[in-house]
Amino acid sequence: MLWQAGRLGRFLRSAAPRVEAFSSLSGRPLASYPVMDKSALMGAFHRYNVAGITGDAAWTAFETTGRLGKYAVGASTGTSALAAKEHGADVVLGFDGDGDRCGVVDNTGEEIYADKIGLMLARDLSKNYPNATFVVDVKSTGLYKTDPVLKANGATVDYYKTGHSYIKR
Repeated sequence: MLWQAGRLGRFLRSAAPRVEAFSSLSGRPLASYPVMDKSALMGAFHRYNVAGITGDAAWTAFETTGRLGKYAVGASTGTSALAAKEHGADVVLGFDGDGDRCGVVDNTGEEIYADKIGLMLARDLSKNYPNATFVVDVKSTGLYKTDPVLKANGATVDYYKTGHSYIKR
């Protein structure tokens, strides 16, 4: 995607050098930048916040228009992790803009990845529907194939192409 390469290039040239943690990487390719844990990044958000957005302003925007000037404001697993800890939540569910994806964070602020959520659902469903077949995204881990509960309930797993348009067939 040419437009994505252009935007990434502009980000690396203009915004990234203003971030304290990235200032020494100015002019270097994307591969030079560190891979970062999102919850750790959100925990030290002030170090990366070149726009100067306050937490209060971001929450107000999130709860109302979803916009803060030229910025879109939304929840993420990082902000959900902080919210879980701050409010003593047992679980936090975060949905994307159109509600077709859900991120889950536990009471300690750790993300519960989609494979584990799917496996919990499959285990429960396999009790009610013995010998069921579950269609799973090909990018999923091997949890489904090796799960003893699914095996005990006679469930089979069919790994298929990525995307809801393929899986719903």
